[in-house]
Amino acid sequence: SKKIVTDVPGIDDGGEPISLRAAQAVTIESDGRPHAVPLSSFTAKPSVELVCRPEPAPAATTKATLENGSKTPLLAGPVELVRGGGSAGKTTIGFVAPNEKLALGFGPDGAVRVHREIEHQKDESAMLSAWTTKTHDVKLCISNLGPYAKSIEVEERVPVSEIEKVQISTVPEETTNRATPDTNGFVRWRIELAPLGRSEIKLRVSTRRHGDVVG
Repeated sequence: SKKIVTDVPGIDDGGEPISLRAAQAVTIESDGRPHAVPLSSFTAKPSVELVCRPEPAPAATTKATLENGSKTPLLAGPVELVRGGGSAGKTTIGFVAPNEKLALGFGPDGAVRVHREIEHQKDESAMLSAWTTKTHDVKLCISNLGPYAKSIEVEERVPVSEIEKVQISTVPEETTNRATPDTNGFVRWRIELAPLGRSEIKLRVSTRRHGDVVG
């Protein structure tokens, strides 16, 4: 005979049935409001860094990476962030298994200013050729207005072509530190900013497109 299961695991619970028991009995008021029930607790030493992704947001965000040191998973849902003895906002997490790492964003660093602009170069089209080359520069200016030095990981995204008649590449000799993208198209730099210091980064991207491609 087959066993009929009405509630099956979902994508946020790790794919397997889990039964969690509260550490002690709790009383939940019947007021129709959500109430938190403590299940477990642990202390972990996080790795903290500043991450800057200027395309979606011109800011440097404090990122904390830590490991779930509990013997039970962290369930998917809202998370309240506390920093320096006070609330630092809210975020959400997915299902985190024991010993699995998770990353939390604690918002932008107010001392870091980021300016991003795109400068288009002259299009090139060779005679008797069906190919056209378009080139643009992504220019970043990152400033530290605070009294303390900052170490920041900067990340830019280069589109990855999925068709042969569109070829996208960077120009290393015109790119800061000759940085090149990884297999997913992300280019990264590590910059060190002194107090009141600034840094400029340039990324040159070349797109070679066949005339058959429209759009």
